[in-house]
This record gives sequence, C-alpha cells and structure tokens, in this order.
Amino acid sequence: MKGRVLVVDDDTAILEVLEMRLAAMGLEVTRARNARDALAAIQSRSYDLGLFDLRMEPTDGITLMQDVHAVHPRLPVLIMTAHGTIETAVLAVQRGAFDYLTKPFVRDELRTKILRALSERRWARDRDRLRTVGETLASSGIMERILDAVAQAAVETTEAECCVVFLLEKGQLTPMASAGSPPPAWEPLQTAAAAAVEKSAPTTIAGVEGRVMLASPFFVEGGPA
Repeated sequence: MKGRVLVVDDDTAILEVLEMRLAAMGLEVTRARNARDALAAIQSRSYDLGLFDLRMEPTDGITLMQDVHAVHPRLPVLIMTAHGTIETAVLAVQRGAFDYLTKPFVRDELRTKILRALSERRWARDRDRLRTVGETLASSGIMERILDAVAQAAVETTEAECCVVFLLEKGQLTPMASAGSPPPAWEPLQTAAAAAVEKSAPTTIAGVEGRVMLASPFFVEGGPA
C-alpha cells in the first residue's frame, strides 16, 4: 500500500508506535508534535490521511483538523483520543472527521480504519479527475461530437426513426444530441423518455404528430459526475 500520512501527537511514544505500525503497512509517515508543526508540514507537501490527537496544547485536534480542512477540505482525518466517549466521537465526526481512534490502539481497528480512509481518499481523487475530464470535454466541443456520433450509430444500428441522447442530471432530462428524422416536439418526447427511464422499459408515446411511437431507453452509467 502507498500513501503519505501526517501523524500529530504531543506524546513522542505514541508517534513512534504509529510510525512503526504505519510503516509496516507500507505508508510514509510524517510526525508532528503540535498544530504549528503540522500546519507547516501541510504547506510543504500533500498528504493522503491525517491522524490527529484530540487533546493537545495550545491547539486541540479538532481545531487543527478544521484549520487543515480550510486549505485541504478533502483530506480524511482520524481523531485519536484516550477519552473515547460517544460524545467525543460524534463531535469529531460532526466537525468533519472521517472517524476516530481510541487509545490504546487495537491493531485490527487501526488498520481497518486507516484502509477505509485511504480508500475514500482515492475515490475522491478519482471523482475529481473524472469531473475534470468531463468539464474539459464539454468545453472543448469534443463531447458534442461524441454524442452526435452516438446518436447516429444508434439510428443505424437499431433502424430507429429517430434517436435522441439525453443527459440525466438530478432527475432532469436534457436533450443533448439527435440523429435520424427531425424529432417530434421536445416536450412529449422528454415526458416519454422520463417515463422510460423510470420504468427501465420501452414506453409508448401517444398523440405525437397524430401517431403512436415507441421509446426504448438505453442507459450509459458510470461516466463523469
């Protein structure tokens, strides 16, 4: 496993134990004994995970986490505490912590929570990359040409009278491209497409240009959000 972890605790013994265990997991560890050193470390390089002690002076772990999130809002943070009450755990999560760890550390729990946090970090980065790619394609005109090609290929493959490519976003369908015969009025077509999406099955369109038409949905999922 690869990843860079910032561990912040005013107890040198805790820092040494965590560095040893995290290094055994293949992780690179940076140690800091207070919030000032931690913020300096954050400014000099990027991290995949933060482990912050709850009770430190003069700045506690939750306050440090909020300061870090002001600059790096996606960084997952595990709050470490020797006072593992439900109230403390809830407060830490409400303030933005990914989870919390209770001292003394249980090896399996430590490993499991670190792996979950790092996995979430990687998913977040992947989503950001996909979103960036999607925005680049949309702004460059490439996406428009791709959707036109998709619509044309659908008409040729299915011998449909018309194919319309809709973008489904937040429950709303927006026509993005079409091919074949000029499509009928958008409003009834959108209504039928929405019904087809909801049912995940072919849906009839009555009263369009005096005819009854058949709308068959084809879904492409898993693209940029």
